[in-house]
Amino acid sequence: MYALYAPIQATYKESQSPKGFAEIKYDKEHKDSLAKYPELRDCMQNRLQNGEKIMPKQWRAEIQSLQLEYDSIGKEKSKTATELAYAEINQP
Repeated sequence: MYALYAPIQATYKESQSPKGFAEIKYDKEHKDSLAKYPELRDCMQNRLQNGEKIMPKQWRAEIQSLQLEYDSIGKEKSKTATELAYAEINQP
């Protein structure tokens, strides 16, 4: 969801900078993205719990940590499956 939200959020923030005719021109060029911003912002806020803030750097770190844990469990699972298969083959 954040992958959809981030570029539109950047466009929205950039639209806040220009003033006067430049603002009108920018808003006209990015009309579709700016129209989607409120909906995506609300959707992101609904997915967050207890007033959490949007923190993509922290999320990426957590994803990386979970991926390492997942890989470790996968290796352990493979080892256990191999041992189990060996035990079943060598049954008396």
